[in-house]
Amino acid sequence: MMHFVAFAMRPLRLLQVRFLLVLFALAGLFLPIAARAQVNFNGVPTTLGSGFSYPQSVAVDANGNIYVADTANSAVKEILAAGGYTTVNTLGSGFAGPQGVAVDASGNVYVADTGNSAVKEILAAGGYATVNTLGSGFSSPKGVAVDASENVYVADTGNSAVKVILAAGGYITVNKLGSGFAGPQGVAVDTSADVFVADTGNSAIEEILAVGGYATVNTLGSGFSTPQGVAVDASGNVYVADTGNSVMKEILAASSYATVNTLGSGFNSPKAWRWMETGMSSSAIKAIAAWWNWRS
Repeated sequence: MMHFVAFAMRPLRLLQVRFLLVLFALAGLFLPIAARAQVNFNGVPTTLGSGFSYPQSVAVDANGNIYVADTANSAVKEILAAGGYTTVNTLGSGFAGPQGVAVDASGNVYVADTGNSAVKEILAAGGYATVNTLGSGFSSPKGVAVDASENVYVADTGNSAVKVILAAGGYITVNKLGSGFAGPQGVAVDTSADVFVADTGNSAIEEILAVGGYATVNTLGSGFSTPQGVAVDASGNVYVADTGNSVMKEILAASSYATVNTLGSGFNSPKAWRWMETGMSSSAIKAIAAWWNWRS
C-alpha cells in the first residue's frame, strides 16, 4: 500500500478559493512513495515531495510550506513551497509514530508524538534542530493545535481528555478542558480560543467555550460516526473528517452549528483536516488536509 500527500484546487464561495491537501493511501500501485494530488475536486494533480509512509496529519504556514506527520517513518517533515514543493526536509528527531502536527506564526512546529506519549515543539530558530518536550501526563495523543498566543491544545486520546499546555511559564502547566470525551483524536482552536474537538468515541463534534474557563461543552451538529479530524475557519465554520461515514462535512456557524453540509465525494475513512488562511486584498486562500483510503 502506498501513502501520499495530495494537493488540488476548486472554487468555493465568492472571493474564496479553497486548496485541498490530502493524505491518502493508494492500493495496488508500485510507485515511489510521494505526495500526490487527488482529483475529486476538479483540481489539476500535482505531486508534492516524496518519501512519505502512512502520513496522518499536515499543517501549512503563511508562506505555503507544508509540515507532515510522517507516521510510519516516525518523522516530521517540511515540504518547501519555494521551488514548487519538491524539497523535503526532515525536522528534528526522536519521534515515534507522530500523528498530529501544527505550526505557529513564527514557524515553530508542534507535534503529537503519539508513540512516545508526548507533545513536542521543534524550534524554527536554529534550523529545526532543537526539539523540546512540552508538558507531561499524555497518553497516545493524536491531535494538536496552537493559538495566536502559542498555547498548545492536545487531543489526549489515551486519557480521553482535551488539554492545553500554557505558553506562559515555559510550557510546564497543563490544564484539562471540559469533560465527557471518549478517545478524542482531533482538535482545533479559533481566534476566540474556543476549542473544537473530534470526539471520536462519542461520534460527536464538540465545542469547549473559552468563556467561563472551558467548563461548557456544546455538541455541534449531528449524524457523525467516529470523526477523527476537525478544523475551524476565520468565520467560525467547522470542518469535519467524518471517518465512519467516509465523508467530509461542514458545520455552519451562521446556523448556530445546526446545519451540516457534506463536502465533495469519493472519500474512504477521512481522518484529518488543516486550514491555512492568508490575507489577500480580494480573496482568501485556504488549505485543507485529509487522509483516506482512495480507490479508482
